Amino acid sequence: MLRDMLTVNELTNWNVKAPIEAKYRALKCHIETVASSTIDFRNIAKLIQSSTNSGEEILIHNIFSVTKQTDALNFRRTLSHQWQLFHGSKYVNILGILSRGLVMPKIVAEQLGVERTDVGCLGYGIYFSDSASTSLKYTTASAIRSGRRLLCICQVALGESANYYSFSPTLTKPPDGFHSTHGVKRTEENQSKFTVTEIFTRTY
Repeated sequence: MLRDMLTVNELTNWNVKAPIEAKYRALKCHIETVASSTIDFRNIAKLIQSSTNSGEEILIHNIFSVTKQTDALNFRRTLSHQWQLFHGSKYVNILGILSRGLVMPKIVAEQLGVERTDVGCLGYGIYFSDSASTSLKYTTASAIRSGRRLLCICQVALGESANYYSFSPTLTKPPDGFHSTHGVKRTEENQSKFTVTEIFTRTY
């Protein structure tokens, strides 16, 4: 996070009063607020509410549209099974995500010197879920705005997913012939070890 803050400050000439647009450009992102009167806002709100657990309520304060050119260029549009999925992360990680994008744990460890401590049920990868409630469990609240959290909704190209019904934390990549892995939610028929709503992960 410190490295990302230094980058933003350097590119705005250490001007704390620099326009917010200049700070966005320093992050190499195009960020704009989605007006609550638009159909995009209503569609996203509907997606969130429809994937919230019964008895829970999520209050939406703001929705932002984020476009990062490097991510757009690297996106593999030819892969099948493209979905809008949720990704949850700690509040302090969001600046890094905006600055560098969602990067694989191996890159985080090798290039940034960050020790990975949260090995997931399907190994080292970037985790997504089709449940807002599930992804919110991996977020932390703002220290400034009490109770507020940040949740990402990403366009994800899963390609061919390998289904898993038990934990496999030593995975470093999907099996041959697959592009991603999928922890299948438990039902009476499958007796899966995954009790939360579907988890998807791209592991390389």
